[in-house]
Amino acid sequence: MKRQLKRVGTEEHHEVTVEASLEEAKELSNWLWDGIHGLTVDGGLRERLAIAALTVALHHHKAIIFLLGNGSYQSFMALLRPQTDAWVNGAWLHLCATDKELEDFAAGKSHVMPKEIFDRLEAALDNEVIALIKKGRWKEMCDFTHTGILQLQRNLTADTVEANYPEDELVRALEQANACAVIATTFAAGVAGNKELADKLVERALKMAAPAEATNPDAQIADGEHLGRSDHPKET
Repeated sequence: MKRQLKRVGTEEHHEVTVEASLEEAKELSNWLWDGIHGLTVDGGLRERLAIAALTVALHHHKAIIFLLGNGSYQSFMALLRPQTDAWVNGAWLHLCATDKELEDFAAGKSHVMPKEIFDRLEAALDNEVIALIKKGRWKEMCDFTHTGILQLQRNLTADTVEANYPEDELVRALEQANACAVIATTFAAGVAGNKELADKLVERALKMAAPAEATNPDAQIADGEHLGRSDHPKET
């Protein structure tokens, strides 16, 4: 499986295959796990909850790679949002949650809505990562997770019910999962106060491709009507 990419400002073309992308993702996953293996985290409830959530995001990354490699595209796409939820929750727990919110979260009684988590984390971070998520593929991720129209369309052909996922979309989704894994590990390094690891992660992130633009669901739906779920964070 492959797609054609054109480098901006040139006539040069190169191919990006799912198989090659998977190999890169596996290498990245191993590198990230090597980085956090044996990482020492001092602190209390805040640090323990945060590092646990961030580690879940890395486990999701491994599962995403496995699912794509085995052709389970439905579950592969559905796991993108939970991976994002994991690192966002981990970062929020570490940077934003009050002591009372931490206690409620640990007791399974958290009442902080996703929109508030996003808004407070966005205010706490000195970058646009949260804004890019909200403006980018968030609605798509929710649709695939909740089995909306985008997920269903990719399991139908003219005559059969079978996987029908554009290969460039699979590659783009894997690139997103890779980026989330790096983000999660960077926050984990911050929780542990490991500047050396954090610097390596920033260097690695700079070498990775910029996030791809979101798919336009309206262009893929008959009659031009968007029938999918509108699961913006404020509605979750």
